[in-house]
Parts: sequence; structure tokens; C-alpha cells
Amino acid sequence: MGQPYDGLQAALAPVMRQLERIDAQTREELKDLRMDVKDLRREVVGKDVQKSEMDAMRSEIVRLKEDRQQDKKEASEALLALEKKQLSARELLALRLAGVGAVFLVIIGVIDILIRFRP
Repeated sequence: MGQPYDGLQAALAPVMRQLERIDAQTREELKDLRMDVKDLRREVVGKDVQKSEMDAMRSEIVRLKEDRQQDKKEASEALLALEKKQLSARELLALRLAGVGAVFLVIIGVIDILIRFRP
């Protein structure tokens, strides 16, 4: 009984070595595959984070554009109001100068009349 068992063991020994090599290769490939999956997972998570950051940046850009347009509109309105105010100030100055000029002309006219009708 020892011989058939020894023969079977001798026949199975190369198969066992080959299975052990295949097992070692499979373990190494599985380890590499796990590392690749881990790297891919990091990359996917990184891309998700980048995507959310990119979306946040896009919404910030849109908000800034809207704010800039609003500020531009407000600045334009303020400039128009200032121009109106300055125009009103100019008109007020013109009216005051016209009043002073009229008083001055009346005084000159009175002096002229007094000089002409002086006895």
C-alpha cells in the first residue's frame, strides 16, 4: 500500500507546486488589484470633491457676475442722481447770479436816472 501512495504523491507533487505558484501569483495579482481599486477609489473621491468644488466655483462666478451687474447699475443710477444734483446746483447758482445781476442793473439804472435828471 505504500507504493501506490508514494506514486500518487510523486505524481501530485508537481501539480501541488504548480497550484502553489498559481496561488502565489493569484495572491500577488489580488494584492495589486486591491491597490489599483484603492487608487481608483481615491481618484473617484477626488473627482467628486473636485466636481463639487467646481460647481461651487461656478455658482460663485455666477453670483459675482450678478453682483457686478447690480453694482454697475447702482453706480450708474448714483452717477445720474449726482449729475441731476449738480445740474440743480448749477441752475440755482445761475438763478442767484441772475438775481444779483438784476439788482446791480437796477442800481445802475437808478444812478443813471439820478445823474440825468440832476438839476
